[in-house]
Order: sequence, then C-alpha cells, then structure tokens
Amino acid sequence: MRSSKHNTAFLILTIFLSAIIGNTSFSQSSANTLVGEFEILVTETEKGIALKCKSGCAWTDLSFTIKNTYKPYGIGELGMLDIKEENKVKQGKLQNFFFTVQKTDKGLKFKGIGGTAWVDLSYSSTIDRVFKLTQEGAMKVNEPD
Repeated sequence: MRSSKHNTAFLILTIFLSAIIGNTSFSQSSANTLVGEFEILVTETEKGIALKCKSGCAWTDLSFTIKNTYKPYGIGELGMLDIKEENKVKQGKLQNFFFTVQKTDKGLKFKGIGGTAWVDLSYSSTIDRVFKLTQEGAMKVNEPD
C-alpha cells in the first residue's frame, strides 16, 4: 500500500514539474521574439502600392502593381519576398521583419509575420494618401518626407 502512495506522489510531482518546465520554456521563447526597427511610408496608388523606406531596410523605394485583390505580397528588410519564406523569418534566419500586404475592397490589409509588434493592420482606401508603417503600427502623415 505504501509503495503505491509513493508511486502516485512521484507521478503527481513529475506531472507538476513537467507543467512548470513546459510553461517556462514557452515564456522564454515568447520573450525572445525580436521586433525589428523600420519606418516605411506607404502610398496606395491607382494600380498598386508605393513604399519608401526611411530606416531599417536595405531598399529605399519599392512599388508594385496589385493585379489580384486579396493576394498577399511579402515585404521585408531586403524588399519583396515570396510569402513561402515566412518560416525562415519566424526562426530569425532571414530578416529583421517580414509582413504581407494585400488590397481589399476597403483598402489595404497588413499582416505581421515576424519582427513586428502588430499582427493585423487595416487602412482604409484613399488614393495617394500617405501613412507611416513601423514595427509598432501605422499612422497618417501629412506629407512624405
């Protein structure tokens, strides 16, 4: 009888310690998620998007035509990327930040994949209106710098 009580206590202790260790490692991996630093001016044009990187990018100007509404386009520190590269960014092997942008019926939708403090951002459509996109979010600007 005593042996089964010890086995039960040992089993409960093992489960308890496993739960604590599991939660600790999860917390550490979440805390180690890095946020890149970047500042990009975004302008929606009649046919697509124009981006001007002010800091944090290897590129200065990037523009492209959006042929398919709702198709996401990948943007990162080095420029346009295939959205299949998403896992490399999450593992910190490719770039400091990576997000997708897509045109919707109401404007632009951004999804932060890695290196951003935001997950989803939407911006209502106004052709030639400029807004600033950073690792922290988006804000309207009056004139491009």
